[in-house]
Amino acid sequence: MLNNFTAAIDEYSRGIKLEPHHVPLLSNRAEAYLRLNQFGKALSDVEIVLKYENDHLKATFRKGKALCGLQRYQDAITIF
Repeated sequence: MLNNFTAAIDEYSRGIKLEPHHVPLLSNRAEAYLRLNQFGKALSDVEIVLKYENDHLKATFRKGKALCGLQRYQDAITIF
């Protein structure tokens, strides 16, 4: 299963190189990072998404999950 998420990250990253601000690719890559417990990378991606679409629900939820994973619970509370 981990290989699937790693492969997904590689594919999303290729797309992001072509279109750096593609919201669905960034959001989906963030989810794949979350599944691999790479919370810092997930947070970076969702922050980019939220810069372009501040009401993106999946990115907001993923930001909260990433903050929890980074043990930044007080920050996560403001998200949830």
